Amino acid sequence: MEIDLTAFYGNKSLPQEFRTYIYTPFLLKTRLNIVYTDLINWERSGLLNIDYGVDIDKTQYKSTALCFMEYVWLSIIAELRSFGFSYDQINEFGELLTQPITVSMLKAAYEGNPHFFEATFDSNNAKANLKKLKEFKTSQTSSYITLLEYLVKDTILNKQQLRILFFKNPTAFEIVNKSSLLEMNANPNPELKVKFNQKIDQSHFSFSLSALTQKYLDTAHTDFSSDHLDILSPVEHKIMTLIRQRYNQLLDVKISYQNKSAIRIELKTLQKSIAEKRIIEYLNKGDYGTLEFKAVDGNIIRFEKTETHKL
Repeated sequence: MEIDLTAFYGNKSLPQEFRTYIYTPFLLKTRLNIVYTDLINWERSGLLNIDYGVDIDKTQYKSTALCFMEYVWLSIIAELRSFGFSYDQINEFGELLTQPITVSMLKAAYEGNPHFFEATFDSNNAKANLKKLKEFKTSQTSSYITLLEYLVKDTILNKQQLRILFFKNPTAFEIVNKSSLLEMNANPNPELKVKFNQKIDQSHFSFSLSALTQKYLDTAHTDFSSDHLDILSPVEHKIMTLIRQRYNQLLDVKISYQNKSAIRIELKTLQKSIAEKRIIEYLNKGDYGTLEFKAVDGNIIRFEKTETHKL
């Protein structure tokens, strides 16, 4: 079963259904575009053992299956390792990203910035939940979600273009989205802008949650990048979006022009490994341009896929 987040994109009325979905183990480890030996090493080193605050029920699925939240963390690990972050640093990030967010904390945030919450929680169901939040007494016990889950929810349910900036020295991260940048620019306090600019001027790695989740959305109807800056034309923006979605697999990009206008783009991507049984799946999909398989001693070790998109 493939992950499909389209039904939840911008849909704030299904928070519990969304939570159930992202913690249901659909993804088989053998179907991930991650070197399997790396995955085993990360498991043995404890990088995957973070506390999501939820008991993930795998009794109805293969024990090797991962839920979407596990896949998000695994993707972060893969990117951080490729940029030279150590196991200790990644473990520290895991602890920071699984900090609990309680109802008491959300109420405190609401009281600090009620206008933001009123503007964000605008659906009928969200307004009902906001009413409960206002009435919540801090003396009550409450359940929690992790910071990582909150960020994933914000990315999908609120259609946020969200990035996590990871820093090495010292080990820290910064969460950035378009709303926070607009608020920063509108803030009259110059010290905040100076501190923020000093922070992002440091060497860091930027992980895009919106780019990761975009792969599991129907891009014909859902596109984070519809909120793009006007310095790009719609065609230029589509080109950048297609490239960004596949940037860590790209081998070659070809853009065809007619009358000085881009009309078509070809993207060749490399998959590091593939099980033979998946060949039929790719052939049955029929949504490819060209598939090239590389084999050694009769065993497929990688394949290259070329997609063609009209602009």
